Amino acid sequence: MTEEPTSQAKQVRAMYSIMTGIENNLGGGEGVEGLYGSITGMHMQRMLAIMREHCGLDASSHLVDIGAGLGRPLIHALVTEGIRGATGIELDFIKCMKADAFLRQTANTMLIRGLTQEAIDLPVITCKPVEKVHSLDPATHAYSFWEGVPVDARVAFGRLFAKSRTLRSVTVVQRNMQRENPEEVMEHGYCFGPVNLVETLSVSMSGSNRHFTAYVFNKTQPPAVVPRRRGARAALAATAAAEEVLVATPPLSSDNAKLCIETSNDDHGVDAVSKKLDLTVVASPVVAGGGGGMGSRNASKKGPGRLPRKKNVGPASAPMSTRPSPRKQQQRQQQRPLLAALTSTRGAVRVTRHSQQQQQKHQKMVANRSTWNGKKRCYHCC
Repeated sequence: MTEEPTSQAKQVRAMYSIMTGIENNLGGGEGVEGLYGSITGMHMQRMLAIMREHCGLDASSHLVDIGAGLGRPLIHALVTEGIRGATGIELDFIKCMKADAFLRQTANTMLIRGLTQEAIDLPVITCKPVEKVHSLDPATHAYSFWEGVPVDARVAFGRLFAKSRTLRSVTVVQRNMQRENPEEVMEHGYCFGPVNLVETLSVSMSGSNRHFTAYVFNKTQPPAVVPRRRGARAALAATAAAEEVLVATPPLSSDNAKLCIETSNDDHGVDAVSKKLDLTVVASPVVAGGGGGMGSRNASKKGPGRLPRKKNVGPASAPMSTRPSPRKQQQRQQQRPLLAALTSTRGAVRVTRHSQQQQQKHQKMVANRSTWNGKKRCYHCC
């Protein structure tokens, strides 16, 4: 690879000297969540050069950094590559507050010292976990130093990348993937979808001089270009809400592949649980006039909507009665219309909104460690 021009190398060194001084004045880049570290300026510049040569990074690009920290890579790309915009996702609230002051002071100092000709648009750092991010659009290139990042966060990042309509490239920095195929790890292990490895680069950390490897990937299928016409945004939103976005990820034998589940716009509730456990959920029937919760007791003991009771396995000298007394039966018969109105059934999960009297009774029975059918639970709701 050719060396960067001397003028640009001087600019990078001066920029990182400014950022290091401001970071020290802020008390360092550490927070309370995750790890913190920054790549040396020259290695970051080589990484951006690879993205410019092989991934189409140009003035119209938008870079997103997952685990942005103080935002060094973002402001580096804005100054040296002249990209259109930059966004960061950061979990740590302390780092987000430091990043706000760090970016403003860095931009002002570089403008005063003549490293930038005009004021740059500062990166936007969003303080939330990547699992709660709904979309990475309109970013075109993604970057993450994810050494030490949990597998769940990597899978969430991969899903966002796979379903994005604008992202075309991703660069991750971690330890060397020895004896593993990086493309298969990204596609099947972290749900990034089909990707093509274009370049690897050995990088080191500033200060500690620890060595890591940067992997640069391109999407095998580039995102489709959405035509700009009147009503295109509304039509795109309606299409995204109506269609189901599927990520083709063949199963692996490793535990990481279990997290790679086909996602849709509704990934919550009983449907998500049934997908993860590979189960078929059978809706519980609602008996007419009897309600969803107590009314389903009119069905047969082994019919749908009711599990068979466990037989009493206690000692014969002290059998436990599972049949309520006639007085209790009369009270429950009177309460069935009320419980039918307060009970809603969705799939195999029943949610009962207890009245105040039932809640007090439930708390009292749990406090007294009352047992029913051999288990410590309340008869009405457990």
